[in-house]
Amino acid sequence: MPFPHPIAILGFDRPDYLTQTLEGLRQALEPFGGQGTVALFLDGCLGSEPNQPPPGDLERRSDCQLRFQQLFPTGLCRPAVRNLGVAENMRRAYHWLFEELEAPVGLVLEDDYVMGPAYLQALTPLIDQLLPREDVSHVNATGLARPWPPDGDGGPGRNDRLAGLPMRPMAELWAFATSRRAWRSSRPLMEGYFRGLCGVPYRHRIQRFLALDAWWSELGSVLRESSQDCAETLVTWHLGRARVTTEEAYGRYIGVEGLHSTPETYAAAGYAHIQLQWRPPAPAPLESALLDALVAEIRRGETSRLSERTILPPDPLVEWIDRLLRLGAFDKACEEAQLGLSLYPQHRRQMPLVFQRLLLRCLILAGRMADWRLCMEAWNGQGFQPWSHWASAVAFEEAGDLAAATECWRLLALQPDRPAKASAALRRLTGEGAVRIDR
Repeated sequence: MPFPHPIAILGFDRPDYLTQTLEGLRQALEPFGGQGTVALFLDGCLGSEPNQPPPGDLERRSDCQLRFQQLFPTGLCRPAVRNLGVAENMRRAYHWLFEELEAPVGLVLEDDYVMGPAYLQALTPLIDQLLPREDVSHVNATGLARPWPPDGDGGPGRNDRLAGLPMRPMAELWAFATSRRAWRSSRPLMEGYFRGLCGVPYRHRIQRFLALDAWWSELGSVLRESSQDCAETLVTWHLGRARVTTEEAYGRYIGVEGLHSTPETYAAAGYAHIQLQWRPPAPAPLESALLDALVAEIRRGETSRLSERTILPPDPLVEWIDRLLRLGAFDKACEEAQLGLSLYPQHRRQMPLVFQRLLLRCLILAGRMADWRLCMEAWNGQGFQPWSHWASAVAFEEAGDLAAATECWRLLALQPDRPAKASAALRRLTGEGAVRIDR
């Protein structure tokens, strides 16, 4: 019997990756007679503007189309003329699955994930048991699970009540299945995301961060991540739905290099060392009450990760503030820096200092000198704090206020802590030699 759910594959100009993805899918379809409804959505290589350089390689893209036709001769290939980016290409795939085909369930597979031979067999029970539920939106069989939320005194990542169950909270939105019902309910919110990206290439979406800010706030999250996967995750969480994966890994991620991956990040994540499960799981349908408990725990973990601000990693917020400054949104950057100070008083030993430095920089660039003086008085009230003057001196130079920067460097040069560097900065500003500042 053919695999009953249509499969949309997203590709661009990486034939070596795509070939591995297609061969893995063909192998995973063998238990179903080697048949299924499959379509390849190839992004375009022409820039969205006439004078833009092509974002992809036309020859490699043509190679992708040829290899798909060789491996899936009855499959549908839909190449785009212009470069759409990941988000719009995903949007096309969803439209085909749930509008054109009106499929109750559809699968989405990108060109950097390789299914193992038992992947679809492992995924099918999750589709059958979980996707009919209102509180579940996505399932996959990647096995790369997020840690369980704490359970009593069990410590982070443990949940003894649900230990041993064949399902886990999903970590990455790879090789997943979702339902038409879930997609249609999330589509109005996702349209806000697509509108926010309107007018810029996906790889340059940083330019639309300000347009997306109201959308993030509407979803109730301080995460400022603009990728398609993160946007879909936030919408899913906002609608009160869980994303579920298997306990074991039935496939592998091969994206060593890509839009969001480098060899360094790939190695740090340990993707190359994932132990692949080759055999399908034994049939083990769970009772309704146990499924209810499982989904509730997964949902609780997502809520902790996305809404309880005190446990969010601070690094995305620091990056977001820096982006705001580069975009010239100084007042908004000040608000976010103040938010960081309130969220992370004890998250890391040095993290409050990071946000204090950021706030001083934001206030100076925003021209809010009265607020800057209040902060300096508060933080220097118990004694001279060199870091505050150092951060202020650098920010004043960035703002072009060399007189104020000189005054800060002069105060630092009188202190026992690194007077040579402050003196060097003074010499540079007063024209007595050019010395680079260690920022």
